[in-house]
Amino acid sequence: MKEIGGFLEWETYSGAEYHQEALALNSARNALRFLLRARKIRSIWLPRLLCEVIEEACRAENVEIRYYPVDASLRPVFLPEIARTEWVYLINYYGQYQKSEICEWAEQFHLILDNVQAFYTKPLDGLDTVYTCRKFFGVPDGAYLYTESVLPEELEQDSSCTRLEYLMGRFEHSANAFYGAYQQHEEQIGTLPIRWMSKGTHNLLRTIDYERAKHARENNFAYLHKGFGAVNRLNVRLPEGPYMYPLWLQNGAEIRKRLQTEKIYIPILWPNVLKSLPETEAEHQLAENILPLPVDQRYTENDMKRVLQAVFNCMEETRK
Repeated sequence: MKEIGGFLEWETYSGAEYHQEALALNSARNALRFLLRARKIRSIWLPRLLCEVIEEACRAENVEIRYYPVDASLRPVFLPEIARTEWVYLINYYGQYQKSEICEWAEQFHLILDNVQAFYTKPLDGLDTVYTCRKFFGVPDGAYLYTESVLPEELEQDSSCTRLEYLMGRFEHSANAFYGAYQQHEEQIGTLPIRWMSKGTHNLLRTIDYERAKHARENNFAYLHKGFGAVNRLNVRLPEGPYMYPLWLQNGAEIRKRLQTEKIYIPILWPNVLKSLPETEAEHQLAENILPLPVDQRYTENDMKRVLQAVFNCMEETRK
């Protein structure tokens, strides 16, 4: 029975989510687990440059894992032993893959496309595709999955009311003050069972001005590329609503440390790769020395100017 009266709750918003036709789940890793179960996948090829949560999702579903390399252009190197009947997990790094490339690869294998770093890239018809919300917007959880497969299980709806502290803390205070809470939240996300996206996250996602965020990201990316294009070891293009600007410098790891003193915090997206692969491997170099520079909707051209100048100052200091 519906409650009448009492104290007011969170307002209900009436905007539209960006991926309205997708299945809405509680996390990207659980979207992968959904696919592994629904498609009855028992073996899969993963790229060697990946986040460890993808491996954890596969192991949780007792799926055999094999690996293929990624080259210095962030492109997959599909090994001759990968048969056309096998499942391949493809990560669209920084949204840099062209539609034509993805279509070509999808014709070769049973492909699962990871668009976790490409939220604004539209899915291709008939291709299983995973998106996340948390890498692009301030929400506690949430992922989208495009698939024609069906999971014959009853899923519960998640609840996010206890996972909002670090977001409000980051909004009202500093990143450092709530970094511990953020880490605890990330650990908690990793333990969640497969569930539908929470009502709270749906509600938050209906408040977002997706076009404004998209244009802000594109403008910031373009500004950085204009400044860094000549020194970037990656040949990058401007994707729709980019995730971050991938700046590959020979001494990127050292620049990252120096930027912290300027209160510019650049993540290592794949720290597990630094432990699992030797320095001589391309994937190790990509994980260590690519600087994923923030270009999201929080920032303006003045912020990008500051990042640009700080990176060049650090580069100059390392030459002394």
